[in-house]
Amino acid sequence: MGFLIAFLSLLLLSGCGMLGKQVEPTVEAEPNLASENSAVVEEGSSENTEVPGETIEVVLYFADQEGRKLVPEIRKIKKVEGLARAAINELIKGPNTGSGLQPTIPKGTVLNDINIKDDGLCIVDFNEKLIEKKLQTVSEELTVYSIVNTLTQFPTVDRVMFRIEGQDPDSMGSAILSSSPLIENSSLIKE
Repeated sequence: MGFLIAFLSLLLLSGCGMLGKQVEPTVEAEPNLASENSAVVEEGSSENTEVPGETIEVVLYFADQEGRKLVPEIRKIKKVEGLARAAINELIKGPNTGSGLQPTIPKGTVLNDINIKDDGLCIVDFNEKLIEKKLQTVSEELTVYSIVNTLTQFPTVDRVMFRIEGQDPDSMGSAILSSSPLIENSSLIKE
């Protein structure tokens, strides 16, 4: 009886064309990392979800040696779902060693939160170190637009609004930051 079952199984497999062939594993398509129709792309997430083994190039803006203009620096980072958050955290780290560029973000600055809305508005919330005058090595304008220009490279972001410790920056003595969204300022980029 066992011989008959084995013979029928062999006959069935050869009839299906499966005998002697390897079955390839099914590979699912990679999920789309950034949907333009997402209600909130990033909200309160403190961790980025990595896409294994993949990197992406992002443009970060740092100050030139004189501290008068922004200079783009292309950096490869791990591809993550929270790409805007990852880019800002790279900006906070500062320029590559030996690049001759200056950091635009004061030491001790922390990105508290970042939210990207459907309408292209990105709200970034930093700690108070971002606007402390004694920590500034470059103008506040370069600091602000290094962030704005870095974020507006992403297709889901066209305007950036700042918060400091969750508060409207108008009340914090900031010369540049306001409750109005800011758009990319290419006039500050060194040619």
